[in-house]
Amino acid sequence: MVIKKAFLFFFVANLLCAEVPQWFEKPKPNPDGFYGIGSGESIHIAKRNAIADLSSSIHLSIQSTFSSEDKRMNNIFASSAIQKIKINIKELALSNLSVVYSECESGICYVRVEISRESLLTQLKGNITLAVKEFDSLQSPFDYMYKKNVLLPSLMQDYSLFSSLGGVGVEIPKSVGDLPSFDLVFQYDGDFSKSFKSILEKIIKDNITKYGKISTHTDWKIFIKTIKENRGVIIEISANYQGEEIHSALVSDMQKPNISNSFFAKRLGVQTYKKINQRGKNKEAF
Repeated sequence: MVIKKAFLFFFVANLLCAEVPQWFEKPKPNPDGFYGIGSGESIHIAKRNAIADLSSSIHLSIQSTFSSEDKRMNNIFASSAIQKIKINIKELALSNLSVVYSECESGICYVRVEISRESLLTQLKGNITLAVKEFDSLQSPFDYMYKKNVLLPSLMQDYSLFSSLGGVGVEIPKSVGDLPSFDLVFQYDGDFSKSFKSILEKIIKDNITKYGKISTHTDWKIFIKTIKENRGVIIEISANYQGEEIHSALVSDMQKPNISNSFFAKRLGVQTYKKINQRGKNKEAF
């Protein structure tokens, strides 16, 4: 404990005695972009803090434009997305950063980083263009599940920031966010009541149609085959593209005497949807 206190005293003493660089103490604004300053026990920590400060300065510069920008948004971007951008702006993966000052004095390091508005807009425009191309190439409902959860929030953030900073020359097509189409086919092998089938199918449809549109005119088919053996039920899930099986999975459960058919059907439906949805999150899982 004595050693720790001595080290802390030494660190604070150095901090107080250290001569803070003039460029850090009285930073000059960057007329062509944004800057951030940071200090720390190492260059790495100081740079990390400077990048966080840079992100905050970008955030503050566009904060006043969010209310008007919300009206200009493509219809797939809601006001809730704007709120999310305010929270996640510090997580923006900034590239093309320049370290314009970097020095250490008495155990304390100081860093200033900058990025020009033009460089930031170029980076954002490239991100948006690439993301739009990815969405345009999507046909599989499973790929869409994954992309919707991962790619769309990032695209919203980049586009909102790009527009708020005055970027022009790139738009989000209305087709982005369109649901892919697939044919959902239910098959039964065994003695199942109409109510059981109705509940099972409703649970699966209500959930899976968040990620696609049911259509008979499509290259994709998802088969849900339900097999009954005594009180046990096995559900075979298979996805076909142009007649060729691409993915398959199983769900199995046992109906206990005290469980009603309706509750059992709901439970099976939820398990089946989770298995399908898992495919969207982890391509090896389904």
